[in-house]
Amino acid sequence: MKKVRIAIWGISDGILNAIIEGINPLNTEIVLFFDNDETKHGICYRNIPIMAASKQLVCEKAVDYILVTALSAYEGIKEQLIDMGIEKEKIQVFVAKDIKRYCVGNIDDIDINLIKKIYFEPQKIINIVTEYRTMFDIYSKIPACEEKVEEWYNKGRMISHACGGIVNGKRMMYSNSKEAFEYSVKKKFKLLECDLTRLYNGELVLLHDWERCWELEEEQYSMMTAKDLLMLLKKHREMHCLIDTKWKDHDEYCLLVNEIDRLIQTICDDSNERGVLKGQVIMEVYDEETIKIAKEKEFNMIFTQYRNPQWSYFMNTVILCHKYGVKVIAMPVDACLEWKKLIRIFTDKNIKIFAFSTDSVDEYSALRRMNVTGVFTNYLTECEPAGK
Repeated sequence: MKKVRIAIWGISDGILNAIIEGINPLNTEIVLFFDNDETKHGICYRNIPIMAASKQLVCEKAVDYILVTALSAYEGIKEQLIDMGIEKEKIQVFVAKDIKRYCVGNIDDIDINLIKKIYFEPQKIINIVTEYRTMFDIYSKIPACEEKVEEWYNKGRMISHACGGIVNGKRMMYSNSKEAFEYSVKKKFKLLECDLTRLYNGELVLLHDWERCWELEEEQYSMMTAKDLLMLLKKHREMHCLIDTKWKDHDEYCLLVNEIDRLIQTICDDSNERGVLKGQVIMEVYDEETIKIAKEKEFNMIFTQYRNPQWSYFMNTVILCHKYGVKVIAMPVDACLEWKKLIRIFTDKNIKIFAFSTDSVDEYSALRRMNVTGVFTNYLTECEPAGK
């Protein structure tokens, strides 16, 4: 059987490993590597030259297909190749096992017969293509979130992490203490985050982990209960607080949300006051079930990715957020920076992103250039506008 002659667009050590795992060399021959990175041009990699793409090379080497591995830039590369005069049918996306992580357009023109010829596990690859197409079809129909200046996520670019990082004049992360809260008030934070834990006696307290119990004794700071927090929010109506609940199962999450709701009902004098205070509380949600629980109690929500087993499939997250009206997500800083080309999957739909957590000016600046809305931080603060 005649081998299919292929040029690969976009090459790196990691991509080569993916090609070795996916493409069957008994049926294919890789004759060229194309790349826009001029520093790679003129190198032979595995005895295959890396060159700038051109129609002349495609003809000289009798290339049957160009497989584009640079998934985050696929649509632009495809357009670039078509502008060179290369036939559209020759341009194919490399179907990586994690293609659902990317947004490469509708890929309606994938050649299924080619998949059957060149991949080790063609049916598995065809199934991945089908799953991607289904996800993209839903994602592409989702409208951008309506911009509302008055919403809590537009109140600031920085969220004071664990109530704040300065306790009694000392840098101290994860305290969730009253002293940290007071520091954040002093620094005019409008957005805070705290960790909520249920003690063995059922009381809800602000606690990140059990080690803090030792620390608060040594450092002489004050542990807050959930009621203490709500009373402070009632006093400082310009502030909003994200609550990161520590839960082992959905029943416990439900219990925590219901107790926060009950406390709000208890400490407020009327429905108007209850509405204001509830609006200051933003429940962190982690999967579809926790979203349903928080939504039932009419809390504002932020989708925090770290408990979502498919959290790296951003289109799927957008679909879930749209289904329940969630307009904000929280993502790890490292993930934002590593997958910066994929952030547009959220920003194109006007879903706000807060990255957790950083105290680096360089990281903050890089994230903002990527259209990340803001960050969780321990020690950075926002300056007051000039003239105030």
